[in-house]
Amino acid sequence: LQTGVMALASRLPGAGVVEAGYSDGWLRITNSAIVLFESRAAILVAGDFNGQSDLFLFQADLSPPGVAIGAPSAGSTTGGSISYPVTFTDAAAIDLTPSKVVLNATGTAGATVAVAGTGLTTRTITLGAFTGTGTLGISLASGTATDSNGILTLAAGPSSTVSVTTTPA
Repeated sequence: LQTGVMALASRLPGAGVVEAGYSDGWLRITNSAIVLFESRAAILVAGDFNGQSDLFLFQADLSPPGVAIGAPSAGSTTGGSISYPVTFTDAAAIDLTPSKVVLNATGTAGATVAVAGTGLTTRTITLGAFTGTGTLGISLASGTATDSNGILTLAAGPSSTVSVTTTPA
């Protein structure tokens, strides 16, 4: 099976475009990425000029882009900041914002969240302004990136945790 994005090869006669033969009668197999369609379009198969219809079975890539949370920059803190690298694979766009970062806390530990980075592969999540005592880790909500087919990332995490011990002011 061919994998990839399916595009319109031709239109029915009279649709106002140059004809290469029609493509018609598509059928998507329920709950799958498989599409069956009929076409007379000679441009789909090299050397296919017999004017007869051909059947095509197409499998689209519906797998989401990958996202992985790396290890924290330190295992414990009494203040300052801790950063987590986040790596994306097969992303066409990244939309990782602090609101999509979930703090996984035990005890009374808390922190602020910031996200930095550009491009299509990495971001850095920084925790700072720590409060309380306990542990902190992170998880990511779904939809932090999309691939070229518009498919969203799944949720990620939980990460490794950091021990937090701060002194009340």
